[in-house]
Amino acid sequence: MERMLSPHGIKFEHQHMIQRRRCSICERKLEQTAFYLTEGDDAPEPQQAWLLCAPCNTAVQAELSRSELQSPVRTRVAVGIVASSRSPENRAKWWQERFWDELDDRNWNRIIIWFIMIVAFAHVGFFLLLALVPLIFQ
Repeated sequence: MERMLSPHGIKFEHQHMIQRRRCSICERKLEQTAFYLTEGDDAPEPQQAWLLCAPCNTAVQAELSRSELQSPVRTRVAVGIVASSRSPENRAKWWQERFWDELDDRNWNRIIIWFIMIVAFAHVGFFLLLALVPLIFQ
């Protein structure tokens, strides 16, 4: 496990995940590497820790660098600000127009590939179902 000290005095550990597989902020599944964020030693008890995905970690780092707050609880404040905008409750659902407006190219490609797979194999499944119906009801 590699340990770094950021310019803000916060310990970051770049680790491979074994047990917990979701980000503490956005609740999305983590990739092979995740960022472990802990509060500094000067933070009041109980000291907190978060397991973050790369986009959430980048957002927290940007918030920390943007903030002029020099309090021991600045990490909690930064995580709270990022969590308020990236929480699962704020994520658009597929039936909302905002969901389709926010899709990037990678997600559009996923949707198109799934659509092609369903169209390509749905008729095969339907044919097999029709072929098995007489065998089932004999």
